Amino acid sequence: MAIGLKGVNMWIRLTRADGNPITVNTDYLVSIQDHGDRTLIVHTCGELLVLESQLALFEALRLQPIDRDGPKRDRRAELH
Repeated sequence: MAIGLKGVNMWIRLTRADGNPITVNTDYLVSIQDHGDRTLIVHTCGELLVLESQLALFEALRLQPIDRDGPKRDRRAELH
C-alpha cells in the first residue's frame, strides 16, 4: 500500500516487485506508468518496479491522471 510521509520533502513508502519495502523521494519522480500487473516508476536516479497500482500512487500523491482522450490542441495554434 502506498503511504505518503509528511516532512520537508514528500516521501512515499512502496513495495518493490520482489516484495521488499522501499521509500522514494517524490520530488524527483519523472513518470508513473502501468507495466503489466506492476507499476513502473521513472525517477531521476533510475527506474523502479513496484506492486502498487498506478491509481493507488496517484491517490497517495493527490495527482490527477492525464486525460489522453480529451480535446486535442491545434498544433498550428500559437503557444502562450
